[in-house]
Amino acid sequence: MYGLAPHIDLTFLRGLKLVQICISSVQVQFHFLQPGHTSSDTGISVETSYTHRHGSDEYQWSHDVHASNASSVLFLIDNEITDFRGDSDGTLMLVFSNGD
Repeated sequence: MYGLAPHIDLTFLRGLKLVQICISSVQVQFHFLQPGHTSSDTGISVETSYTHRHGSDEYQWSHDVHASNASSVLFLIDNEITDFRGDSDGTLMLVFSNGD
């Protein structure tokens, strides 16, 4: 992980709508749409691991497990980012409009 710069401004994430998820054996890509736009212009790629919390369930994905383990994030499609937090260790936490 490269980490996030101290005092990074992530406010541009709020309101972005997740419109596409691309899953491969080594990477998961999240593509977002800004309000009022018609094509995706913001993306986040994950190459190491992530945790997805959906209700009381928690799902883990990492590059060394089968790609199907990433399928839980499909619940996020068509939802907007409502909150976020970035940590100096490189962790980015996103909260979506469906509560995930």
